[in-house]
Amino acid sequence: MSKIVENPKFIKERPTVVYVHGWHEDGETEKSVIAVRSAYRQRNDHNIIAVDWNYYSKMSFPIPY
Repeated sequence: MSKIVENPKFIKERPTVVYVHGWHEDGETEKSVIAVRSAYRQRNDHNIIAVDWNYYSKMSFPIPY
C-alpha cells in the first residue's frame, strides 16, 4: 500500500475509490472496469484503485485473504 500513496499520481487530499470487478471478469480489459476507471479519470477529483482478482475469481472456492 505504501507504494500506492508514494506514487506521484496519487493525491492524498482527494477521496480514494477502490473498485473491485465482478465475478469472472478481467481487471484490465473488462468493459465495466474500463468504464468506471474512465469516468473517474474524466472527473479528475478522485484517486482510483482497481483491484484485479481475476486469478482468484476463477477458482471453484476462492479463499479470502
